[in-house]
Parts: sequence; C-alpha cells; structure tokens
Amino acid sequence: MKKLTGIIKFKKDDNNNDYAYVSSDGIEYSFKRKYNEEIWAKIDVGSEISFEPCPLKNGKFCAINIQLLNEPVSVSDVNQTISPSDNETEKRLVGIIKFKSKDDSKDGYAYILSNEKQYLFKRQYNQEIWSSIDIGTAVSFELYPLKNGKFCAVDIQLIDNKNVQVVQNESSTINKSEKITEPQEYSSVEKWVNAHGKFYDNWLSQLINSIYNLPQDYIDYADFEDMTFALLKLLGIHEISQFSRNDQRGKADGFFRIGNFAVMYDCTLENDFYLKKKDQIENYLNKLNQKSQLTLSIIKSDGSESNKTIQISNLKKQVWIITRGKTQELEEFEGIKVKEISIDSLLKIFSNRLNSKDYNEDRLLSDLMLIS
Repeated sequence: MKKLTGIIKFKKDDNNNDYAYVSSDGIEYSFKRKYNEEIWAKIDVGSEISFEPCPLKNGKFCAINIQLLNEPVSVSDVNQTISPSDNETEKRLVGIIKFKSKDDSKDGYAYILSNEKQYLFKRQYNQEIWSSIDIGTAVSFELYPLKNGKFCAVDIQLIDNKNVQVVQNESSTINKSEKITEPQEYSSVEKWVNAHGKFYDNWLSQLINSIYNLPQDYIDYADFEDMTFALLKLLGIHEISQFSRNDQRGKADGFFRIGNFAVMYDCTLENDFYLKKKDQIENYLNKLNQKSQLTLSIIKSDGSESNKTIQISNLKKQVWIITRGKTQELEEFEGIKVKEISIDSLLKIFSNRLNSKDYNEDRLLSDLMLIS
C-alpha cells in the first residue's frame, strides 16, 4: 500500500492504552503504542512521519509501519553543556511553545515551533524563563549548533506583543527597546501573536480532535444521522433539514441547500450499501429531477414534526450517501451526481474552515460541490 506522510496531532500516554493520532491531508489515522514500541518513544506532537494506512473492521484506518521524518532534536541529542554566551548565531527567530514537559527538574524540556521547524529548549539553559513559558507562549530565541549538526534554542526571551519588543530578565544583554528580527514570513510579529493567542493553537487542536475522535462503534444508525446533521451545521450550512424518522425506511435522512447547490443525503453504516440502496437512490434522483419543489416531513428543534416545502428549481443538485468509507462518485443521472461521501471528508472541510482565516461561504460552496 502507498505510504502517506503526516503530522502527529495528538499523543496520549495512558499506561495500558497509549495511542496517538496522525493527521494527513485533513484525515486522522490512529496509532497505538503496541504497534511499534521503539517508534513510540521517538514521536511527539508535531513529529512528521510516513506511514501506511491499514483498514479496520469499522471502515476507518489506522497507521502502521511508521517512520520518523525530519526528526526534531531530542533531549538525548543534547549531551554537551550549553551557555547562551557561547552562541555565535546573531539572528533571532520568533516561535511559539508547542510542547512543554511536566518535569520541573533540571531535565525539563520544551519544543519551540518556528517556520515549521522544531527546536529543543532545556530548562537548565535558563531556570528563570522556564517558569514563565507554557504551551502557546510567543518567544524569540537564538540557535545553538549541536555536534550532530542540528540546532537547539538558547537565550529565550518573551515577546511583549503590545510594542513588539523583547521582555528582558536582569541578565539580558539586549536593550529593552531593541526589536527582534522576525522570519520573513511574518511582516508583523504583533499581528502574528494577536492572531494566535497564548492558548489558541492548543485549544484549536483539542477542538478539532474532539470532533475527529468519533466513537469507533456507533450505538445505532440514529447516532450517526444526528452527528452527521450536527457536523453539516458546524460547517456553516444554515438551510438544512433533518427528516422525520417515522416510517423512514427507504427514505432520505436530510436535505440542505447552500447558494445554488442542493443535496439530498442518506446516512448508512453499511459497507456494501450500493445494491441494497439502488432503488432508494433512483427514488432520490427522480424527486430531484422531476419536481420544482419538495414537500418533506422534517424534525423541528423542539423534537416535533412538521411539513416543509422546499423550492429546488434551477439548482445544481447531488445525492449523497454519507458513510464511514471513502469518498467517490457512484453514478450520474440527468446531470445529478450520486456520491458516496466519507464522514472524514466532511471533517477535513471542518478542519480547513477552522484553520483558514479567509474561509468564506463561497469556498465552502466550492468545497462541497467538488468534494471527491
């Protein structure tokens, strides 16, 4: 199977159930410590890896045959005594604390992310600054070359984003009014820090993981329908209806419209659904193709039911079968495409929406129409 590359987004040491999640192209793959004890000790949040996706019985995938790429400096790499004054690197970089160990002894360490690279910082380099940093803290620092050809971070300084100046401790040799030299990608350190508040990155990662980490085994079809409906609303689809479950067999689960695009969707937990649902799909196609409006029995917010009439003339239409499998086009009839839509593809759009500051309704419309 073709290898993929991804980033470790979450890692949990839970004694008997250690596991991590690898993000690749917006999709999460689970990885358990028992798969590879040796690689487990080397990976951390932010590690870049290659892996093979392995299908699970529930239709999802886990990550196996993991290899570490662009390995960040590990604590064991740093075996020489370092003094910030020994560093001859003049250029200061800007970064954000992405990981901090809970070890408050001299062996405590942290990783700073700057320009998509990670740099190790050990507590013993600066005992005073250690107590002032946490995950999400913006800092400036200098690079120190190690014997193995890698770099660690030294001379850590906190960034005061109000006037973009370096906040000094008493032993600093830099003037308080001196501005740092930021990477070229950031035209304004102040804007960058304001855009990523102290705990923003960590909070956003936890939020996305909470949505990604859906239960491996759903209680029943109703759970999957309700979670799908909630996810579509989270994407920013406002004109959406969930159909009544009374006498629902053979009927769709919901309908939504955004702009000039309309979708009738059906959720299923079955893997081999196509032949079983062929008559239903034909029914969905006929409704969308032959009518200018639909009258549907929907569930209201208070749980009651009512009829709703929806205009569908002059709209681009699709039929979605939402599954835990893969996204693919199944057929097309009179210009109406029928697609299998993986729940993971919708989660990818959700992740992109949260991570992109200029994500708007036009982009959402395009992503939904062209999803494949």
